[in-house]
Amino acid sequence: MTHARIGKNIRPDFSLDVDFAIGAGVTAIYGPAGAGKTVLLESIAGLVRPDSGRILLEDVILFDAASGVHVPPRLRQCAYIGQTEALFPHMTLRRNLMFAARRWARLERHRKVGEIIERFDLAEAAGKRPGEVAAEARLRGEMARALLPEPRLLLADDRGWTETLVRQLRAASACPIVLVTGDLDLCCAAADNLAILSAGRIVQRGAPRQVLDQPESLEVARLLGIPNLFPGTIAALDPGHNSSRLELERFSLTSPTFAATSAAIACGWPSGPRTCAFTPAMPRRARTWSASSCCTRRTGGGGCAWGFPMAFSRTCRGTSSRGGRIIRIGRWSFHPRRCASFSSLF
Repeated sequence: MTHARIGKNIRPDFSLDVDFAIGAGVTAIYGPAGAGKTVLLESIAGLVRPDSGRILLEDVILFDAASGVHVPPRLRQCAYIGQTEALFPHMTLRRNLMFAARRWARLERHRKVGEIIERFDLAEAAGKRPGEVAAEARLRGEMARALLPEPRLLLADDRGWTETLVRQLRAASACPIVLVTGDLDLCCAAADNLAILSAGRIVQRGAPRQVLDQPESLEVARLLGIPNLFPGTIAALDPGHNSSRLELERFSLTSPTFAATSAAIACGWPSGPRTCAFTPAMPRRARTWSASSCCTRRTGGGGCAWGFPMAFSRTCRGTSSRGGRIIRIGRWSFHPRRCASFSSLF
């Protein structure tokens, strides 16, 4: 098992406090600048000593504050690609790679270096110094040098990663990868797990698509870039007619009955304001929802997406079926029955 529980006071008004498991494949760390992403990687790599916690790599203790264990970085078998370039500038790329492979015998060393040069398409740049090649070639050189010692964990800070580069990393090594990135598209395309880091805390983690479709809180929705969030309350409930009225700041919405005390709405309307009344296509029993979390989703192509605070944060999205929109909220599905203009919206 690979697991990191890290507590680190960075400054009086900021501290890192995370506890998460690192599984196979790529774990992406996403968050705003100053959230503690680099300190998190440096703590796992051993470059920064946490104040509290425990770090395990395949059940081997790398750090334990209680017992005073702190394995030096060179003995952790963790490869680290930082934000700044780290190739030796006075060496050619080939010599940089030979340095990383120095623990093997001469013939084995040359064989491994030749293989990884071919794998990362560095044949033309191998005889040049880092300053003489393009930035992408330098990054591929760092990737190759990091993987040559056959690490058990690869830590990659934000370097403008692309899907192609991440797939090259995965193809070249089976070790788990912790990747810091500010690209949500890359998280969906190349990561197996996504952790949202904010102010030194992991506020949500899970499969990328699940995190994007089901944010657990208003904070996470904002971090994911969902712009249209409108607080409101349910002003009227009529279970007999399966209807309720939602009162928002500048408009109201009629919808099927929901047992809730407050609501939010996320709209993606490129063609102007409108409201729809819905009838349930898949009736379910009423649920009590909490206002502490919000499920939202942007849509395109003229679709509408309604987001309601839910204790279990179900997906809210508009899709197309047989020429008409279907609105799905968790296990609920609704077909538009009629539409009318709002009196005022924006």
